[in-house]
Amino acid sequence: MEQHYKFDWKDYNKDGDNIRDGKFFLELLAGWEADFHLRFSPLYASHLLGNSSSMSLIKRCFYFRQTEDVGMELLDGEIDIDKNLAVEKHSKRTTVYAIGSAVQDNSDEPLFLVRDEDMADGMLILKYVPDNEDDGDDKEEPIEPDTVAVRALSISVNLYF
Repeated sequence: MEQHYKFDWKDYNKDGDNIRDGKFFLELLAGWEADFHLRFSPLYASHLLGNSSSMSLIKRCFYFRQTEDVGMELLDGEIDIDKNLAVEKHSKRTTVYAIGSAVQDNSDEPLFLVRDEDMADGMLILKYVPDNEDDGDDKEEPIEPDTVAVRALSISVNLYF
């Protein structure tokens, strides 16, 4: 399950504020997360996909260090955190893999950030990926509402909530 959202990234200043209406970009993102949950209830978005321009805008909304990159790379068209962690071991930079969900009932869960350079500027995708599919297997299986389990955070590397 996924939902596409559009924005004009040129409307945001260096701090992540919209120069037209003053709205902070993370407020917009929080609204999109809530919209996703309403559309696909009881599920919440687990992944946010966007290109490097979109991830740079997210980075500007936080106090991340200059040596931190936001969002894991999409590798061979797959979301694979294990491969990203292996690549990061050989880098002088660190990666922020997730931020906390902005939805109140889901705020203790991560929203994984994924860079997809094939995406257009000003496009973000919120996506639900069940935990058993985080291994890069992109098949979706229907999930009954009463079988959705509370997801446990399985990694503790560079997560910001």
